[in-house]
Amino acid sequence: MDKDIVKEFWRKRALTGHTRWTGDGMLAFDQALLRPLVGDDTRILDLGSGFGELSRSICGPGDSLVAVDQEPGMAAGFEGDDRFAFVHSSVVDYVPEGRFDLVLLFGVITHLTEEEEEAVYSVIVSALATAGVAVIKNQCSDGADLTVDTYSEALGASYVGRYPSVESQRSRLARRFGSVEIVEYPPELKMHRNSSHVAFVCREPR
Repeated sequence: MDKDIVKEFWRKRALTGHTRWTGDGMLAFDQALLRPLVGDDTRILDLGSGFGELSRSICGPGDSLVAVDQEPGMAAGFEGDDRFAFVHSSVVDYVPEGRFDLVLLFGVITHLTEEEEEAVYSVIVSALATAGVAVIKNQCSDGADLTVDTYSEALGASYVGRYPSVESQRSRLARRFGSVEIVEYPPELKMHRNSSHVAFVCREPR
């Protein structure tokens, strides 16, 4: 995986002022998945937050949100609200301060090597409260592990991504969590013929 392509892709996304490109239907499904996990005074950690279009939308009046992203420009999404704090860091190098009730890792795994994936799972385990929940969501290959290296006309940029199989990602998470629930997104939200959006709802950090 050419990490320079990954960094340039996200640098350009930071200039657009928004990081989601999957449409309102995807956002609505994400929100419906996460909102039942947010109670009163929930401490939320969003790793690879982008501008926080999702995490900010589920953050209630008494909740708090720490957003972490490698692009400093993403900080603009969290300004002007005392509930939000932004940390400029890669997800792999981030060192949590305190414990969180809900940890999010959305759309990040596809841009990490397998070694980095393992490292960020260690970060999540160290950040999660004992009774907390981690939700890891990304596109997974419909078959064996898959790497994409192409120019995306839809995104107008060179794109490289690693799409793990559902089973290989579940297996890695199962070594870190006692409970891993797989949530497959509905077919109408499928964007590519050989990959699908999948969320892993993880509890009981080891």
